[in-house]
Amino acid sequence: MEDFAGHEPVFPGLGLPRGKRCGAMLVTLLMTWLGAIAPAAAGPTVIDFDDLLDGVSVTTQYAGLTFTNTAALTAGVSLNELEFPPRSGLNVISDDGGPIEIAFSSVMTSIVAYLTYTERVTLQVYDGQSLVGSITSAFAENYLSSGNAPNETLEFVAPGGFTHAVFAGAPGGYSLTLDDLTFETRVGNSVPEPSSLMLLAVGLIGLCLRKSPARH
Repeated sequence: MEDFAGHEPVFPGLGLPRGKRCGAMLVTLLMTWLGAIAPAAAGPTVIDFDDLLDGVSVTTQYAGLTFTNTAALTAGVSLNELEFPPRSGLNVISDDGGPIEIAFSSVMTSIVAYLTYTERVTLQVYDGQSLVGSITSAFAENYLSSGNAPNETLEFVAPGGFTHAVFAGAPGGYSLTLDDLTFETRVGNSVPEPSSLMLLAVGLIGLCLRKSPARH
């Protein structure tokens, strides 16, 4: 409805003409949609295991992770740090009786670890029971006196995600140390139903284009 001076009416209390107000509402709707579909990246989590006591079995000490066949070793106590130096701090974890297995309560997109070993190590990642992929260490051994650099980086990135990781050296274990476990996940926001947003957008466009009958 136009006023007596022929101007577009101002929405009560908003201080904007109808055309500008509708445009602002459509921009807000678009921003809401883009914000909803853009996933928010969670920062990487690093575990250095320095809060554990020497010899303790590592199971569920860290929220969201469950370890199997894993024990903590401390330099100068159970760990021979001259051959298996920690990458940081004093502690590492070791394969205690079998491959180190890690189950994540959330879907991960990347994992990094630093390994020193007496037998070649393979990192396998799974989504449930399905193998996503694997990588293998560069050397057959890399403890200090082997002549190869200790604390080799093993990294796996899986944009589609995974829920389980296995670090396997000797089948019976006691062949590797692992330090500074790093992992990252991507958390997406809930996405509004496209049909609902489409109906709202059509309604707003119709409101913006609608012209009220002239007042006589």
